[in-house]
Amino acid sequence: MTTIPAEARERIEDALRELEAERDVSVVLAVARGSHAWGLDSPESDYDVGVVYAPRDLRTGFHLSKPRDTVERTFGADIELSGWDVTRFATLLSQSNDGAIDALRSPIRYRERFDADALREYVEATFDPASLYYCYRGIAKSNYRKYLSWHLVDSEKQLYPIVERTDEAYVVRSRGSDGEFTIPRHLVDSEEPARIPAEHVESKSASGAEHPSHEFVERTVRSTKIRQTVKRNLAVLVAVMSARYLLATGEAGAHELPHVDVPTFLAEQAPDVFDDDLLALAEELVERKRRGDDGEIGDRIGPETATLPEKIDYETHARPGPDASKLDEFVDEMLDAAAEP
Repeated sequence: MTTIPAEARERIEDALRELEAERDVSVVLAVARGSHAWGLDSPESDYDVGVVYAPRDLRTGFHLSKPRDTVERTFGADIELSGWDVTRFATLLSQSNDGAIDALRSPIRYRERFDADALREYVEATFDPASLYYCYRGIAKSNYRKYLSWHLVDSEKQLYPIVERTDEAYVVRSRGSDGEFTIPRHLVDSEEPARIPAEHVESKSASGAEHPSHEFVERTVRSTKIRQTVKRNLAVLVAVMSARYLLATGEAGAHELPHVDVPTFLAEQAPDVFDDDLLALAEELVERKRRGDDGEIGDRIGPETATLPEKIDYETHARPGPDASKLDEFVDEMLDAAAEP
């Protein structure tokens, strides 16, 4: 597990105090997020700090100009604070949001002014696995398409996987379709619209009716910008493995959350679910990330591994999630802590 140097902890505490003075808030929880929380930090890693805070003057929450419920603030060259006020944090926990759950379960805490372990234990016992699965799935899907997989994207943000590139055209297909068609290369990233067969366009016409199959739809098209680096491959793979681990443990009888610390997850939990080849790839990417290697390595994941099921068995995987009234009790604790001198 990562150890944070005393000097870095002092600078983080200084940043927390500066944030409190700037926003007139009290930070009741501050934890490591990102590489340090995941056990993936290299000597060059910044310090991403997740915070939960409350206004010192609770009346401001009812003002027309009430403070924002999120914060992002950079201090110096290597400290970035981001997080939520207590209400937003509790709302995200009620929705089984991955970011809020991971912050609560972070193995590194810089500040704790209420019983965060009691809240963590409650959330771990009551989270909705289905909602959390779709959070993981969304991370894997968006990162794979944005950074690893070659696609064209049109002006309506529809993606078209690139099957082949020739000197004259891109051969593409629509999502969920086996049909292929070509788009001339000179139209890509130009102001000239491409004529796309209507059957490959997901959106409907203004009247709400499906486009007739013989029609064409004109849209401008560009190529997505990919970054097939160690970091991006690892981000997709961790999301994919977290999602599949959650489903596998649920199907075995009890949904188990993956460890936030990735090396611990790979050593203690993942071997029960994944084959040796996928574990070896994950361990290789972790080792390269920790030594600061973020070179271009192509798509090491592949579309088959990166694509997670769109539909899951809700009878097996869904439950109500944390109770709002119980979360309100923890909100009260955080507000009480914020009011203390």
